[in-house]
Amino acid sequence: AHSWVYIAFLHAARNDSHEAARDLWFSFGSDKAQRDFAALYFRRNSMIKPPIKRALVWALNALGELSTLRNDAAHTDMIWAYDRLEPGILSRDQARKRMEDRPFEDNWRHLRGDFSALSNYIMDLAYDVLMENTWPSAKRPRLKLSRAENAKKQERNRQAKQKARRPQPQSSRG
Repeated sequence: AHSWVYIAFLHAARNDSHEAARDLWFSFGSDKAQRDFAALYFRRNSMIKPPIKRALVWALNALGELSTLRNDAAHTDMIWAYDRLEPGILSRDQARKRMEDRPFEDNWRHLRGDFSALSNYIMDLAYDVLMENTWPSAKRPRLKLSRAENAKKQERNRQAKQKARRPQPQSSRG
């Protein structure tokens, strides 16, 4: 799924140097940084139609939410406790808590399915960017483990956070 985010970015940046776009993408130190950059790039790219932008941002947010579960499973030492897997003694407290709330063995199939559905959806969106489509060519997948909000609500929340960060003008009384 993450590789299709890269392909969508390359399609969006097709008028720029392919080598420069590739170097920029790989200059980020993590998948999360790449997704954050891609979301910002897609939002600000005037060549991408708004419905496609919203679909891409939704998909990136869902992918980011699922990546936490994936990272917990990939980077946490696990111990087989007779009837289930449990985080080992080297586990970070946050990862341990998440894995206790959402046991790995209960969610692995859903996680794989959600990643597969997102991969296919982002692939379609990458082609929508390339073909300069007005609307997404695929329906948004129903994910089992992601609670990603619709893109319009995500955008309103993002704008509200930006507005809250800006210094408020001080009224002077005199």
